[in-house]
Amino acid sequence: MLIEKDVYWSFNNLKEKLINKLKVLAIIEAWPKEINGWNYFKYYKINFYQLKDFSTFINLIEKGKIKLTIKIDIYNDKENYGKQYDHGCSFSISRNDIYLLFNQIIIYDTE
Repeated sequence: MLIEKDVYWSFNNLKEKLINKLKVLAIIEAWPKEINGWNYFKYYKINFYQLKDFSTFINLIEKGKIKLTIKIDIYNDKENYGKQYDHGCSFSISRNDIYLLFNQIIIYDTE
C-alpha cells in the first residue's frame, strides 16, 4: 500500500512541538550579494514575535491560513538513485498573515 491509513498526530504532540519550536520567532531581512562566487548578506532589519497560543494555531489550520506540506523527494545519487527520501512535514503561513499567529515583540522604539 502506498499511503498509510492510520497516520496522525495527537493535539498534545502538536502543541508540544509548536511550543518547543515556535514560542518565539525572529524574521531577519537582508540584501543578498554575490562576490567571486560567494554569497554574502547585509542584514538590515530584524523583528521578533511571540506565539499567541495553540488554539489560535489550530483555528488558523481550520481556516486554511496555515498549510501542511509533505516533503518527499527522490534520490539522484548513484547509490540510492530512484529511492524515496522523506524530508518530513512542515506547516507554513503567509508572511502577510503572520500577525494572526504571532504578536510582535517591540524591543525598542526608534521613533
